[in-house]
Amino acid sequence: MENEQQTSLGEFPTQSPTISTIRTGVAQSLDWSRASPRLYFVDDDDPLALSGLVGRRTRITVEDERFCTNCGKPAEWSPCSDCQGTPPMAECVYNPGVSCTYQNCPYPEFKQESCAHDFVVYLVVKDRVKVGITRAGRRTKRWKGQGATHALVLARAPNRKLAGVIETCCASHLDDSATSDWFSPLPEPEADLLDAAAVCRDALPSRLRTCLCAPEETDAEREARIIELDYPERNPNNTDFTKVDSFSEPGEREGRLCAVRGSVLATDTFTFNVRTHAGRHITIATERWT
Repeated sequence: MENEQQTSLGEFPTQSPTISTIRTGVAQSLDWSRASPRLYFVDDDDPLALSGLVGRRTRITVEDERFCTNCGKPAEWSPCSDCQGTPPMAECVYNPGVSCTYQNCPYPEFKQESCAHDFVVYLVVKDRVKVGITRAGRRTKRWKGQGATHALVLARAPNRKLAGVIETCCASHLDDSATSDWFSPLPEPEADLLDAAAVCRDALPSRLRTCLCAPEETDAEREARIIELDYPERNPNNTDFTKVDSFSEPGEREGRLCAVRGSVLATDTFTFNVRTHAGRHITIATERWT
């Protein structure tokens, strides 16, 4: 089985630390560039690297007002109603198998930049098996952004539209409404992936099966292609993060940052889903040694 290596976490000095602010701004997203978690802010090209904060006491403050992460205007949700409907915040991007009119695309520049490229159709394991699509060169970034524990490439396609058609066929045979919050991993993820892969392969009409990866491979060969994904974690007390409070409303919380997975920061007292707070002004403070 292939393995994505976890980011190395160093030891901290023994002198008494103080908690001080290290970043403040409007939260945009938690991104996994180069397989490491980085917190991005609106109008700020310098993301906050999170791996080095794991193990430290951390305080997060969330303000009530929300802004659109695309245009920056005050909004009840992000993206705002004015920004919804145009790529990348468009239904043809969210659901290309049904809504994309590839040959008559009304957004030719976006199509050329983001859709007319090699895509993969994949299965990932979270709290259940989920099907999805992504640009071929961004698959690990996408899987880690979803917080998946294991992944398997099912098919390849030359554009977003065809990948979306395959995804739609597979999704109709899977209960893949997976959570974006912290979850307990499935006990037999490899077996669940292989079962789901068999279901999806049988669900595809013959005209789409040419897109399958190694259509004649055995289960053993397919299992060897499963990728296990690791995340930065330091959890000496074996805290069950599914049982701590979810920090979902404006306010201030403090705890020791124990892990980062997907869009979620997990501490020993609460979990913080960056996706939930996108567009809100947040302040991150953490232990620092002087």
